[in-house]
Amino acid sequence: MATSRMIRRFHLSGSFIILGLVILLVASPGAQASGAGPTFICNADAVSINGQFFGPAANPSPTCASESPPTQQNFNQTFNETFGTVTIKATNLNASTTLEAEAGKASADASQENLTVTIVSNGKTNTITADKATAHAQASCVNGLPTATGSITVTNLVVNNQSVPSTTTQVTLPGFGTLDNGFQRQGGSSTSDNVSVSGLAFFTSANTLMVSPDFSIPLVGAGVSNCTPGGAGGRYRSGRNVVVPGSKQEDSGTMTSAPIPRTCPPPRTYQARWQAHHTR
Repeated sequence: MATSRMIRRFHLSGSFIILGLVILLVASPGAQASGAGPTFICNADAVSINGQFFGPAANPSPTCASESPPTQQNFNQTFNETFGTVTIKATNLNASTTLEAEAGKASADASQENLTVTIVSNGKTNTITADKATAHAQASCVNGLPTATGSITVTNLVVNNQSVPSTTTQVTLPGFGTLDNGFQRQGGSSTSDNVSVSGLAFFTSANTLMVSPDFSIPLVGAGVSNCTPGGAGGRYRSGRNVVVPGSKQEDSGTMTSAPIPRTCPPPRTYQARWQAHHTR
C-alpha cells in the first residue's frame, strides 16, 4: 500500500535550489554583525523523495544541533509518483547531526543496510540493491576559512542483476532515468561554503539538469556562513541546509571531496522558497 505524504515543517525541499547563506541572512538579519561568529546549517535524512523525508531524520527544525534519533530496524514503503511507483526496503536506517560550536564545525551522517529499490516507470521495472549506503557531510570555519566536504560509501551495488564497477558513477535506468551513485553539490563564497551529499541519487529523464534528485537514499547536508577572520567568538547561530548546485566529484565506493568549483545561480528569497514549498 502506498504511503501517505508527510510534509515536515522547516525541512527544506531539495527541489528548490537555493543558497543556504541567503536563507540565513533573510531569517536572521543580524547574522553578519561584527563578531557574530559563524552560522552553521546541517541535516540528515535516511530517505528523501521530492523534498519530503521518511525514516530517521536528524535536525528537523531550523536550528543546527546535535541530534541522533533511534535506529529504524526495518523500512518498507511504496510511493506513488508522477513517474510511476518506487518501493524502498532497507534495514538499520540511521541519521544524525553534530554541532561542535567551540571547534567551529558541524556534520551530518545517514546510512542504511540491505537496501532494495524497485522503480516501475513507463512499463519498465528497475531493481537496485546494495549491502550498505552511507553519506557524510561536514562544514567548518577555522581561522576565517569556510570549508565544506562530503564523502559517500556504497557497498556491493547491483542494478538489474548487473554488478556496478567502482569506476562507474552513473547508471541508466530504462523507462526512468539515471542513478548517480556518488552525488554531491557544493556552493559558497569567500565567507561561506555548503555541500549536499547522497549515496544513491535518482533522476528522472525529464530532470535533465541533474542538480536536485527526484529522490535520494540517504541525503545529508552541512554548511557554514559568516565565516570571517576574527568572527568566531563563541557565539554561533544555526539554520537549515538545502541542496546547492555546482560541480561534483564522484566515486562509487568511498569518496572524499577535494575543493569544488562554485557555480550557483541567483538564489530565491526565503519567503519565495517557503511559499513555493507549501503550495507545490
